[in-house]
Amino acid sequence: MGMRVSVFLVCVGAILAVGTDASVSGVDLTVIGITVVGAGAIGLLMTLLVWDPRPQVAGMERSYADPPVGRRRRLVEQRPTLDEPRAHHDPPP
Repeated sequence: MGMRVSVFLVCVGAILAVGTDASVSGVDLTVIGITVVGAGAIGLLMTLLVWDPRPQVAGMERSYADPPVGRRRRLVEQRPTLDEPRAHHDPPP
């Protein structure tokens, strides 16, 4: 459960617990609202503390020494130099 879902659950639970005066037979909306607020709060704490810890900037180290794994192709174009004979002996224009 992400942070957005947790905040959404807390808001919906608070509305159910405090903001409604509707009555449904056999269901207490206040208890359901408090339960949903608790589930959202636990989800928010778990998201912040366990599943999404922010890395410390000072302790972060990156290494770019190894290139990506895979076969690389190298394209080299060979141009004739002035000393090499040309492939076609056409007269100059």
